[in-house]
Amino acid sequence: MLDELDEDAAGRVRVEEGHVVAPRAPARFLVDESQVHVTGDVERDVDIAGPDGEVVDTGPLAVEVSRERPLGVGQRFEQFEVSVAHVQEGDAEVLEPFLVDDWRVEQPCETVGEAIEVVGRDAGVVELHAGSRSPGGLIARDHAVRVRRSVRTGVVQSRSGPASSRADPGRRRPTATFNRRGALSPTMTPEDLRAAMPALERAVYLNTGAGGPSPRRVVEATEAAVRYHEYEAPADEGTYEALFDALTETRGIVADHVGAAPESIALTQSTTDGIGRIAAAMEWEPGDVVVRTDQEHIAGILPWKRLRETHGIEVRVVDVENGTVDRDEWKAAVDGATLAAFSSLCWTDGCRLPVAELTDIAHDAGARVLVDAVQSVGQRPVDVSDWGADAVAAAGHKWLLAPTGTGVLHVDAEFARTLEPAQVGYMGLADPESDTTELTPDARRFEVGSVSPVPYAGLREGIATIEEVGYGTITDRIERLTDRLKAGLGDRLVSPREYESGLVAFEAEDPEATVERLADAGIVVRDIPPMGTVRASVHVFNTADDVDALLDAL
Repeated sequence: MLDELDEDAAGRVRVEEGHVVAPRAPARFLVDESQVHVTGDVERDVDIAGPDGEVVDTGPLAVEVSRERPLGVGQRFEQFEVSVAHVQEGDAEVLEPFLVDDWRVEQPCETVGEAIEVVGRDAGVVELHAGSRSPGGLIARDHAVRVRRSVRTGVVQSRSGPASSRADPGRRRPTATFNRRGALSPTMTPEDLRAAMPALERAVYLNTGAGGPSPRRVVEATEAAVRYHEYEAPADEGTYEALFDALTETRGIVADHVGAAPESIALTQSTTDGIGRIAAAMEWEPGDVVVRTDQEHIAGILPWKRLRETHGIEVRVVDVENGTVDRDEWKAAVDGATLAAFSSLCWTDGCRLPVAELTDIAHDAGARVLVDAVQSVGQRPVDVSDWGADAVAAAGHKWLLAPTGTGVLHVDAEFARTLEPAQVGYMGLADPESDTTELTPDARRFEVGSVSPVPYAGLREGIATIEEVGYGTITDRIERLTDRLKAGLGDRLVSPREYESGLVAFEAEDPEATVERLADAGIVVRDIPPMGTVRASVHVFNTADDVDALLDAL
């Protein structure tokens, strides 16, 4: 075995008569907070060794990942899966991939050894000729690679390195590409997703608005995360380091999915938890006003009811009629208000509210805005920067098909700095090692202490699943299926006739008894007690047969 090259010579290498030859312009290939170095016996086989030290036999090239000091807190790590290409007589032979987190290096382009393409998050192509350097520091020599985003399996984390990627070597790892806007192009069909959801084998499931059944890959991701955290991390980087890495990674993935900055994301337990943290962090005085709609979930009602009892605030309620809010009534209600809190999509009947417009009206009146988005994320694209709300609370256990306990809270930086969380722990401090209790200047001040990284592995995988199917596919299919359901319901329909979302409410003589009767027939829906209705939730994995089964049973 050759000794590891000096760090100054680290980078892409080629084999020449049994010797390691460093590139003309040496550079390190940065992968997260690790550096790639060269190692191995180039005359025969070489090794790829990750942070946990496990060695994988790969062939005539070798790289070794060694830990470096982590980047600054809150910085977004760009992480890749590296596939080494061996050039033989002008043809490319791709060896076993080196997986690190959720990036994948694909087969080299046709002119390997002359030029390569590196495709990143924005899908911009960078042409690299032999010996040149990419913006990411990758040296293209006689070995070329193509980088693209892969499906985040949740099995492999940046902290676990390549060894964990091979915990299940027989498992196929599908990949996806990015379009020009940075969104994943679809690579999974609704049929593929449905086939991977064991719960659908037992019932016609039309209740995603309450809780989405997870596909196998989400459950496998959580299982792999707990195995790593309990079996490997203690003797590797340590459980706290593993936890911090997992949370940082999750914030970044959530932020990408909803159009936010990673530091604007706090990880919570649920939407209710996120709303409650905002309510408890604001400074309230008697006479302060909170405005909400009459269609809010109990999570968007109880905090203000409690503050009315404890702090003497006023709660104003604006009706949602025919699926919308009267703008003049809203303007009058938010006049002089401290906070406007409403849902992006009503849980009762699926009507979609004009978030950006209502937010602008509230801001013009001097009110802050808190949005409950749990019924939106996963069935519709959400871009919180377009909404402009001061805070957005959501969770992954519904339309994102993630486990329970995966809440997320987006807080605008300027708003966050005005808030004093009711609970303070080291996770929310700017410098946990200092003698001060200065909070982080962003949403992370709402995180308190150690939590389990396991559910968030499932959240990352749930997001990857939705992105792989694609929101275009999701919304088109939901619209077709809900149109079919609404037509079959006829005069019983309570939800808007036109397409709004996958939530469809309808009348029943005895909603609770109807839900129980349908359950006995193997059809899962729910009743909505405040409205005296039954609600069906249609997601992309549902089918026309599911809809017809419900209509026939009714």
